[in-house]
This record gives sequence, structure tokens and C-alpha cells, in this order.
Amino acid sequence: MELNSISALCPGSLAGLVTLDYAPTTWVEAFERMTNSSYSNRAEVDFESGKTWLTLPVRYESATWREPQRNDPQGDTFEAALDALLPYDTPAIRGQLDAMRRHRFLLRLRFRDGSYSIVGTVEQPLAFSSEADSGQKMGDFRGHRVRFSGPQIGKSPGYDPAYLATN
Repeated sequence: MELNSISALCPGSLAGLVTLDYAPTTWVEAFERMTNSSYSNRAEVDFESGKTWLTLPVRYESATWREPQRNDPQGDTFEAALDALLPYDTPAIRGQLDAMRRHRFLLRLRFRDGSYSIVGTVEQPLAFSSEADSGQKMGDFRGHRVRFSGPQIGKSPGYDPAYLATN
């Protein structure tokens, strides 16, 4: 099944949603982490012709981002993980979620302060998983808990789209 933006499959719109940008690493032609002195990435993600970031709507208050350090005698790593609630459930969405588990991803996160970060690399991509969730009480949204996660050899750098747009 061809991957498509889940946003395009969602009926109607709900208040309180934000969008996550994600892309399968198989679509990436080039991406080199090149950080400057402020630890921001100055390289764009180059995609195959006709491919770009896909979008996934999630509940704003449900999204959590963690990157704990794991100490090891052979070198420290970070376990990147983004968890969120997709408040929609249709057969088409279930099909996309099922197809996504067979791919590895990069994420482009936008934080509350307006800053960005690219999480994952082609060499260290993020895995995807999801879990159907009917909610616990009347009025809860039926949807899916989604997770992008994977080990990284360094903290995820910032990402400066304004710099990229002007250079």
C-alpha cells in the first residue's frame, strides 16, 4: 500500500489538533546532519521526485516527546520517542497505520516555542507503532495511540527552516 498523509483521510476537523510531519526513509535521497555552533541542522532533507513530508493530525495535549540518555560502557545513546493520540478511526486510516509499521521514518517536530527539530536519520530511523483506543469514558475520541521511537547516537539537533529558505 502506498503511504499517504493521514491528514487527508480524516473526516471533518476537530479543535485542538496539531500536525506531525513524517517521512519514510526510503523516500529520502539525501540528508546529512550538519549542525552549526547552536546545534541546529543546516541541511535540508532531499526527497525523491514527487515525495515530501506526510502529515498526521494528533491531539495537542496528548503529544509527548522524550529523549532520555542511556549510559553504556560502549557509549551513551538516546532513546527518542514521540507518543500522541490520533483522534480518528476509519478503515482507510487503519490501512495506512498498518502500512506504516513496515517502514522506518524521520520526523520533523515543531515545538510550542515555534522551533523545529529533525528526529532520526537514514542510518538511525524511527520505528512506528500504533494501538487502537476506544477511550475510557463517554465523549472520548475513538482513535489510535501512535508512537515513533528509536535509538540515536546523539540528541536530536534543532532545524532551521528560515535559514534554509534564505540560503
